[in-house]
Amino acid sequence: MKQLISRTIWLLLVSLLATACATSSLSGYDEPDFPAVIAQYKALAGTKVLALGTEANGRFAWGITAGEASEAEARSEALDRCRRAARSGGMRATCYAFAVGDEPAVDTVRNCAARKLPSRRCHMQRQHQGKLGQ
Repeated sequence: MKQLISRTIWLLLVSLLATACATSSLSGYDEPDFPAVIAQYKALAGTKVLALGTEANGRFAWGITAGEASEAEARSEALDRCRRAARSGGMRATCYAFAVGDEPAVDTVRNCAARKLPSRRCHMQRQHQGKLGQ
C-alpha cells in the first residue's frame, strides 16, 4: 500500500513539474473575481502576459499565456486568447495587455493616461494593477 501511495505521489510530482515547464495558456470571461485571475497569473513562471478586454456594462474577458519563447509571442498569444474568450462570451470587447511579467503593461498604462483607451478598461487597470506586486 505504501509503495502505491509513494508511486502515485511521484507520478503526480513528475506531471506537475512537466506542466510547469510547458507553455501555460488560460482564458475566460465574466469571472466573478478578477483578483483570482490575477492570482492565477502571478503563480505562473517565465515569460508571461495577461490580456484584458472590458465592455461598458462591466463584462470582461481575459487571456493568459506563460512560457513562450519571447515577450512578443506571449503578448500575441494572450491577446488572441482574450479575443477568443470575448467572442465565446458574446462580447465585442477589445483586448489590451494588462500585465507583462509581474508589472502592469506600460503601453496600456500610458494609453490610459492619455485617454486613448475605453474608460471602463482603464478603471480596471487602475483598480487591479496594484495586486500584481502583492
